[in-house]
Amino acid sequence: MKHLLYIYVAVGMLFSCDLVPSSNGDFDGFWQMTSVDTLSNGNGEDTRESLVFWSVQKRLLEMKHLATTGNRAPHIFFRFERGSDRLVIYDPIIDNRDSSDLIVRDTSCFNIYGIDRVPDTLTIVTLTNDRMVLYTNRLKMTFRKY
Repeated sequence: MKHLLYIYVAVGMLFSCDLVPSSNGDFDGFWQMTSVDTLSNGNGEDTRESLVFWSVQKRLLEMKHLATTGNRAPHIFFRFERGSDRLVIYDPIIDNRDSSDLIVRDTSCFNIYGIDRVPDTLTIVTLTNDRMVLYTNRLKMTFRKY
């Protein structure tokens, strides 16, 4: 009887997990922004030292700035929808661990992440298991995956 109880518990635990895999493919993961190019004038900037990261899982996109000096941008969560060549981000929320999360009203805090407005549509130019290139209406952003 005791063995039967263990079997029931094991089967119950097996069915309690999320068996639906993410449909994001190569987009899922931890991305570091490595460069930003301004489309209007062609000026580019190496952003590896800025430590700007995008983390993707299921339908949640987290943008975080991990710089140890200077002003750090807030961690922001977005919901997103992805097609074969586009990424639409919306519903930004600032991660405030000391109290409740805040709905974002001032979009100026998105600038370091390459985002001008919300909702925003980005064009996916390249997406592989280790590299991603996105275009906004004014920027080209390049990422590497960890």
